[in-house]
Amino acid sequence: MYVGCNTLSFTGELKSDIDAINLLAKAGFNCVDLNLNRYSVKEPVNPFWLMPVAKQQEYAARIREAAQTAKVYVSQVHAPYPTFHPTKRKRKEVFEYVENAIYITALIGAPYIVVHPQVPPESKTEEQVKQAIEDNIDYYSGFSPLLRQTGVKLAIENMFNWDWSVDRPLVTVASTADCMRYMIDTLNNMSGEELFVACLDTGHGMLTGGGDLPYMVKRLAHRLRLLHIHDNDAVRDRHQAPYTGVIDWDAFASALAEIEYNGVLSLEIKVKEPDLKEAKNLFLAAERLRLTVEKEKKNNELRNKKTKRA
Repeated sequence: MYVGCNTLSFTGELKSDIDAINLLAKAGFNCVDLNLNRYSVKEPVNPFWLMPVAKQQEYAARIREAAQTAKVYVSQVHAPYPTFHPTKRKRKEVFEYVENAIYITALIGAPYIVVHPQVPPESKTEEQVKQAIEDNIDYYSGFSPLLRQTGVKLAIENMFNWDWSVDRPLVTVASTADCMRYMIDTLNNMSGEELFVACLDTGHGMLTGGGDLPYMVKRLAHRLRLLHIHDNDAVRDRHQAPYTGVIDWDAFASALAEIEYNGVLSLEIKVKEPDLKEAKNLFLAAERLRLTVEKEKKNNELRNKKTKRA
């Protein structure tokens, strides 16, 4: 099992994606999550998305070469967001940017891309959320031909909405494991093959997933291929390092071991200082979690052997 971290934490305003890759490799990580959201799709759109395809291909080649040189693996890519916009024109525009991100993912050689669901701000009632779920199935299905062509799999991430009148998070599209299962299974049945998987964001799960991360892990089961690991106070989406908030990481690790999760333990942290010291501290936290998962897996193996002998 490998440990990774998102590049966005260590780019800041001045450093490049390649700088972040090199820093994370030096800290000990063997995987990176390339976060393309540093290239904003909000107005004014970052020039990155307006570059000719050839230029984006050059970017992908540089990233792939840098990762190989640093001896790290780009295990996942994060598409730009927000994916929802009030106008149909802008939604179509962002859809095309996400398609570009899928191409880049394939060129880099990463197997997965995380794409946020479209979360309309007004989707707050049960009926509104139900409609948004069906709208999102239509939205995601539009990527199926490109996913099939490139071999990239799209991970749906659990998200939340926000009720500003009472200043608290709300359940929305893909907030719960059951909703994610429904969406992923429906999309894969429509596609006739596995093109869609799950990315569990631990912090988001604490806000709107009922706080029961082990339940979410077990409900997602084989669909769970990616993680966005971070901690919080169950009040705000703070993206803290593991073991600095209220999440029960031992219980989370036990659930991962139970479903025999073999993906990357990938962190998604907001850091104060994007430097090597901070990166090393995060690596130690990720390693602590990895060792806990591995220990639980071994304990499960021993229990299974004893059961068979009995």
